[in-house]
Amino acid sequence: MTYPGLEFLLVRAGTDGREFLMNVSVTSARVTLPTDVRVGVTTRLRLADLLGRPKNVQVFGDTAVVGFGVPNDETGEVIQFYFLADTLRKIRWVFYVD
Repeated sequence: MTYPGLEFLLVRAGTDGREFLMNVSVTSARVTLPTDVRVGVTTRLRLADLLGRPKNVQVFGDTAVVGFGVPNDETGEVIQFYFLADTLRKIRWVFYVD
């Protein structure tokens, strides 16, 4: 499912047809967030100032994916920030689904 500036990944599981929300992505600066984090504006350095040390960092070509988890949460749920040329291009919240 997509909306201007947002993407939702839903998965229908098994024979009972239950749906699970797997992740939500913000892809536009038009979507306002509770802090001054903005797609197309926020730099990687600014994000580090706001959130501290990430849980993990992955690099895919010219894109760096910086992941943050909730402290002391072992579910694997993570918020990923995608940077291209040191500018935030996408925020993706990956949910824990059991």
